[in-house]
Amino acid sequence: MSVEEILNKLSQAIVDGEIEQTGPLAEEAVKAQVPPEEIVRVASSAMKRTGQLYESKEYYVADLIASAEAMKMVLQVVEPLIASGKGIAMGVVVIGTVQGDVHDIGKNLVATVLQTAGFEVHDLGINVPAKQFVDKAIEVGADVVGASAYTSTALAYQRDILTELNKVAPGKFKFVVGGAPTHAEWARNIGADGWAPDAWETVKLVTQLVELKRAAVPA
Repeated sequence: MSVEEILNKLSQAIVDGEIEQTGPLAEEAVKAQVPPEEIVRVASSAMKRTGQLYESKEYYVADLIASAEAMKMVLQVVEPLIASGKGIAMGVVVIGTVQGDVHDIGKNLVATVLQTAGFEVHDLGINVPAKQFVDKAIEVGADVVGASAYTSTALAYQRDILTELNKVAPGKFKFVVGGAPTHAEWARNIGADGWAPDAWETVKLVTQLVELKRAAVPA
């Protein structure tokens, strides 16, 4: 197959959620001398297409999950190549679902899309205490800490994380929130640096925050 055919097949396999196909296709692209960054760009575009299909009600949550899992297979192939190169991550993000909440579909999608956009992402998983967010952020030198909450009863834990961050390292990290019951007003009320309605808007938000944070650091 030509390079164009490989990348087209890879893109469609992600959109279709063909988990068993995407890894081998990514490996084939690497063998064809396609730069890892280009493979990531194709995968990210495919994932964006999946998101559009979901927004238009043509896809369901299960389809989103399948596409995200298919893209992870691509990342497993290309991430070591990107890491071994001279490229520098766009920023470092710590993300997790707050204490008292075990939902992770949205959080996983955000983490995956951030990775494909070039961020170094540390996913803490679900039911994560505030202190664990803070400890990890300090350990990895995070630029941004992101907290997801799917249930309204778990919202208060997002505020707890920010309180802990401000107590231990005031002003050191940008803090963003997301999840079904969250909204821009909630983020403003608790003093978060931002909120986004979906994974793709989260990438834009995090990119802006990292640029602001680094611009504020004296040369």
